[in-house]
Amino acid sequence: MHNALVHANATAYVYWQLSDANGEESIDTLLGKKHIGDPTDSKKYSAFKHFSRYVRPGAVRVGATFANGKNSVGGKSEYDTHRSLNVSAYLHQADRAFTVVLVNMTASDEPVTIRLPDTLRVERLQTYVTSSSLSFARQPDLALFDGKLSLTAPAYAVLTLHGGIGGSSAD
Repeated sequence: MHNALVHANATAYVYWQLSDANGEESIDTLLGKKHIGDPTDSKKYSAFKHFSRYVRPGAVRVGATFANGKNSVGGKSEYDTHRSLNVSAYLHQADRAFTVVLVNMTASDEPVTIRLPDTLRVERLQTYVTSSSLSFARQPDLALFDGKLSLTAPAYAVLTLHGGIGGSSAD
């Protein structure tokens, strides 16, 4: 999903098939039969939710890069997203919402510092994480100090940071 939205500049990402009769998820399906009753038991569904829950129709991808000027760090190149920490950000003017999605494909926890433009006037961001032990679990909100926030992206995890812009609530 990250690669389609960031590198291919796609405007949407849709699974070919949401589910089928197989017990487990496959490369072609979002949910296997055993997860239909409780989709959050599926790590694949939970990872998808990081993009589908808060990156809503009408949102526009905005530039998000690390200190290296790229949207990934740690791999052999900016396109080596399977061995790196990846970032993308989305602004939804009509909903007055701002969302950042971090995908950590490395085996180690990665410290991250994010600087937001003052024009967004974001004060705090809701945080959700999917990791080996959590599935789209709400974490404590992150407050910005001097326009920056710092966090640690757990190994092999997806994080969503979401908040209202201009001092409004985006919920």
